Amino acid sequence: MANILRDYVMPVTIIPAAPPADLGFIRRVLFIGKPSDTAVTGVFKDYLSADELAADTTDADVAQFFNAGMNRVYGIMANTLADANDAVLENMGDFFTIVIGAGFVIPSDLSGLTSLDSFQGVLQVVGANETIAAEQAAIERRVGYYMNHANLYFAVGSLVSQPTLSSIQYLVMPQTDNINTLSRANALFEDRISFTITDDTYQNRLGFYACGGIAIHAPYVQREIQVLLQTEAFNFIYTNKPAYNEIEAKKIQAQLQKIIDRYIDNGQIDLGDVNVEAIRENFVMDAQITVQNPTATWKNVTTLRQTNRTL
Repeated sequence: MANILRDYVMPVTIIPAAPPADLGFIRRVLFIGKPSDTAVTGVFKDYLSADELAADTTDADVAQFFNAGMNRVYGIMANTLADANDAVLENMGDFFTIVIGAGFVIPSDLSGLTSLDSFQGVLQVVGANETIAAEQAAIERRVGYYMNHANLYFAVGSLVSQPTLSSIQYLVMPQTDNINTLSRANALFEDRISFTITDDTYQNRLGFYACGGIAIHAPYVQREIQVLLQTEAFNFIYTNKPAYNEIEAKKIQAQLQKIIDRYIDNGQIDLGDVNVEAIRENFVMDAQITVQNPTATWKNVTTLRQTNRTL
């Protein structure tokens, strides 16, 4: 005997759920390195261990990606950055960070990496001196690190391996950058160069880490928010089939605001506001979304007033 009563009383049409937002690419890193004698050049490859990556490049410091907590690194081995362009373009949707390895000359070799014109993520490079590092650090969505590739790789790996993205202030670093005087540290900071500071007590610590003059995690958090907002808007329309009116506009607004509020509640952003209106033509709603860039505190300039009075 069939169980038909429930279906008789309440027939149900199942609408499959839309797929969740894919945020994995935001934590993925592409390393472009000089090839070893046995490496195949110009090919995009997924490296799952430090040994596997080290076997394909002459760069001795690539293990630092994995030492920092990464479980995979995408790589393209190339004799010139121009040789990497095709593979970068073909796989650009798979990663949000490009790291240029040791052996390439910054900035001159970057002119060959024309695929950067289409790249909307973060480029991280090492400057051979303070002038070059400062020039790179001033460019939007770019990190200019001072001289040490090993420390850059470790910083990148630590950044993207966090459960919740932050600026990883004063992270313990694997090597010294020989920044061990206050005057040098302050000079690098003023130019917004990323660097490791060495101290007798605290040893090697990440002294500053930024991207184009803003907090290092800012472009990553903003991209996460963008993808989540896009996915939520799609899910709402797909699931609810809304009409074109102000009531439905405010329903969409409420769903999008929940995404923003989640980032406010966990402290990654301070402000965010969504306004959706049905003021255009039929079919197309108008949304205005304002999200403050994530920020980071690295220093606390203090005035200490001494007094003889008893407090």
